[in-house]
Amino acid sequence: MLSFIYLYFIALGLATKTFAVAVLSSTLKPIGLKTIIKIALIFAIVQAVMVVIGWFAGILFFVWLEQYSTSLAYSIIVIVGVKMIIGTFKLKSSIKIADTSNNSELIILAIAIGIDIFIVGMGLGLAEIPVLSVFVVMGIIVFLMSIVGASFGKKYPMKYGNLVEFGGGLILVFIGIRNLIGFILCGTLGFSVILCVIAF
Repeated sequence: MLSFIYLYFIALGLATKTFAVAVLSSTLKPIGLKTIIKIALIFAIVQAVMVVIGWFAGILFFVWLEQYSTSLAYSIIVIVGVKMIIGTFKLKSSIKIADTSNNSELIILAIAIGIDIFIVGMGLGLAEIPVLSVFVVMGIIVFLMSIVGASFGKKYPMKYGNLVEFGGGLILVFIGIRNLIGFILCGTLGFSVILCVIAF
């Protein structure tokens, strides 16, 4: 099973996309504390639900893919991380921004930027991480990152939001590759138990 400490870092890595969007939202249009909290709540609730839906999808696939579930889970995390890194090189104008006064648009935006969270949710389901932990951790971290991002955007340009998202992608790639290597060496090839405990 994937370590809980990695769950927090995975959530942090995924939430950097929300952070970047929150930065841009506050850069393009001045927003107050009430609006910042509203954006954070909508993003957190929608994306926490999406990761849980993904988790249940992963559990369904686990029935047929149990033999490959662990390697698939880590591979999904790596792929999403790479996708996020590549996405940071896109122009600012390619990022969709909703009218912060329109709740429906905010929900649609939260779903759009939460696709990666849904996909990783499948990986977490395959890795058999408890669903309540997935929901709570993702919701809290997305909420906090949205607030920080919106506040950050008032003082700093969007490029810093992209840098944070780039870092989030690197976190996911590192976690995925590290655990995939550990699974192959320790779970498949049967390396020394002591070595596996120390290294992975």
